[in-house]
Amino acid sequence: MRFADLILNQGASNMQKFKSLAVGVGMAIALPALASAVTLEGHFSGHADHDGPAPGEYAAGVTYDAYTVINTTQTNPWFPWDQVSFEYTAVINATVSSYTDFGVQRVVDFGVASVAIYKDAGTAADYANKATFTDGTLVLSGEFQNMIGSHFEFPGLPYDVTGVVVFNGGAELGSLNPACSGGLVANDFINFLIGTNPAGYEEGYDIEWKCTETVGTDESTWGQMKGLYR
Repeated sequence: MRFADLILNQGASNMQKFKSLAVGVGMAIALPALASAVTLEGHFSGHADHDGPAPGEYAAGVTYDAYTVINTTQTNPWFPWDQVSFEYTAVINATVSSYTDFGVQRVVDFGVASVAIYKDAGTAADYANKATFTDGTLVLSGEFQNMIGSHFEFPGLPYDVTGVVVFNGGAELGSLNPACSGGLVANDFINFLIGTNPAGYEEGYDIEWKCTETVGTDESTWGQMKGLYR
C-alpha cells in the first residue's frame, strides 16, 4: 500500500470512530423540555345601558352597565363552564371617568369597573328584566382595571375596549385556571353604529377576555429527535 493511501485509510477510520462516539453521546443527552403557550379565552355577548347623552357618546360621571350572556362556543376556556346545566351571565358596572372627542377619534375612560359572572339553572336572562342577569349564583367577581374605550370615526367601527380583568371573589374562584389568576387581557367591543338593541339599551357589548397558559412537553434525547427526520 502506498504511503498516501495508508494515511487516507487511517484518517477515514479515525473519522468513523469520532462519528460513532458523537452519536453515542448524543443518544444519551436528554434535551430540555420545551414549553408552548396556549391562549385561554372567554366570550360573552349582550347589550349596554348608559345615561347618555347618545349611543357612542359619554360624559364624566354617567353610569355604564353591560349585561351579557355566555357564547355557546368557547375555545380553550379559562373556566369549566357547564352550559348543559346552567346559563352564565356576565355583568359590568362602570362610571365614566372622562370622555374626549378628538374629531377623528373618541376616547372614553371608565376607570375601574366591577365585573361579576353568575350561573343560573332556572330563569333565563331577559333584557326586559335586568334582575334576571344577577339572580343566580355569583361564581366569579372582581375588577375591570384601566377600562378604556377608543373609537375611530369610520362607518360601522365599534369602540375597542381594553384593560385587565382580575377576579378575586365568587363561589367558584378556585375553578379559575391558575394561569389567569393575575388577570385576563380584555379585547372588548362596544357596537353603537350597527345592530339592533332591545328597548332601554343603547349599544351592543361583546366580551373577549384572554390569558396565556404555558404548557410543557416531554423531554427527548438527541437520538429521538433525529429519528423524527429519518
